[in-house]
Amino acid sequence: MRILIVLALILLAGCTSSPNELTCATDGDCVPQPGCHSHNCINSAFIGNYKQPDACTLIFDSQAAYSPEDCICVEGLCKNKNLEPKNFRECEAAGYNVTGNQCRVNEELVFTQKMSYEEALQIAQNSICTQEGALLNTHFFNENSKTWWIDLKTNPERQGCSPACVINAVTKKAEINWRCTGLIMCKDLCGNGRCEEIVCQAEGCPCAENKASCPQDCI
Repeated sequence: MRILIVLALILLAGCTSSPNELTCATDGDCVPQPGCHSHNCINSAFIGNYKQPDACTLIFDSQAAYSPEDCICVEGLCKNKNLEPKNFRECEAAGYNVTGNQCRVNEELVFTQKMSYEEALQIAQNSICTQEGALLNTHFFNENSKTWWIDLKTNPERQGCSPACVINAVTKKAEINWRCTGLIMCKDLCGNGRCEEIVCQAEGCPCAENKASCPQDCI
């Protein structure tokens, strides 16, 4: 029984490629893994680890790698370009239509290249966001909407709001999302010469002021 288990493990090991066999520097390093209608590509230096079967079925597998031209090197790993891509880099390397930062396999499958935080920050710094306040260090990327969110400290602050500068990775444009709670919006009267310390809580009421939010009125 123990011998059968060992033999089974050996056979299973021969069905997949080890990490070292997948590494590459250029497309020329990659070839199809020997076998019938193989979906794997490996570094040609390891091709001797496999034996090509004497005969294979005559079916044609559109996702199989049959020649070195079907194999590409993506981020240091050999990939079968006939397989459906899983990210923007694989989509681009496989030769699908790339427009801007989007790679389209078909109408249902479109990959968007993730914008770096540094690029998003540069767009935010030259947008309406910095006209309203200062960008903070807290940020995150929303995979669903393909947008960067950078917290924003406005001057004066809007009561009940937690604004963020939102940068769209597709359009590369920025806008402010105020993220206000409730529907009551106060009226900014900073600069009217009176410190509005005590205010009503209704639509159109003055925003509460203090020395930090309105130093010119609250002396």
